Amino acid sequence: MKIQAARLTSVCDVYAPVYRQVTLPALFGTLPPEAGAPDRELAYSDAAAAWDYYMAHHNKGRGVVLIGHSQGAGILKRLVQERLAAGRSTWRNPTERNGRRVWYASAAGTDPRVAEVILDRVREAVN
Repeated sequence: MKIQAARLTSVCDVYAPVYRQVTLPALFGTLPPEAGAPDRELAYSDAAAAWDYYMAHHNKGRGVVLIGHSQGAGILKRLVQERLAAGRSTWRNPTERNGRRVWYASAAGTDPRVAEVILDRVREAVN
């Protein structure tokens, strides 16, 4: 994560939550039966708690760019749907939440051009 977010540190502060991820064998369905089903709710609850903590203690009214990668993309998509877009029929970039601009990029690691778009959005959010 540190290397992936390095380009963003020139234009913003990066906050990346640590959360309990599902293992690769669980993702690919190759766990032995005695291992039980993976608990994907742990990862989501960790990320949601990290978002709440960030907003309460670190945001200070700044704009926000939300970026997910790999498992984090799915968690972030759910966070946006359930917490930020709740009650809204559509999500528009940027959107206003409690007087703050919020940008959402669901899967940063899928296309190399996404990094440039994200940097543009970060610059817009901080200005």
